[in-house]
Amino acid sequence: FGLGAILFYTLTGRAPFSAGTATETITLARRADFPKPRAVAPAVPPALEAVCLKAMARSPRDRYESALH
Repeated sequence: FGLGAILFYTLTGRAPFSAGTATETITLARRADFPKPRAVAPAVPPALEAVCLKAMARSPRDRYESALH
């Protein structure tokens, strides 16, 4: 999940989760409530967006098993 968040930042130039307070930001992260990268930065290639979304899936079983796969 963390690598997905780093990829999100790299692709868009902003953090995937941002709210008025730290508590609100943590709540967004727990819910995996973030915009799709292309909604923030339309030039993001669709394939990279797909990788980012899978890496940041809410359920761990829906994410990549490791950074190697």
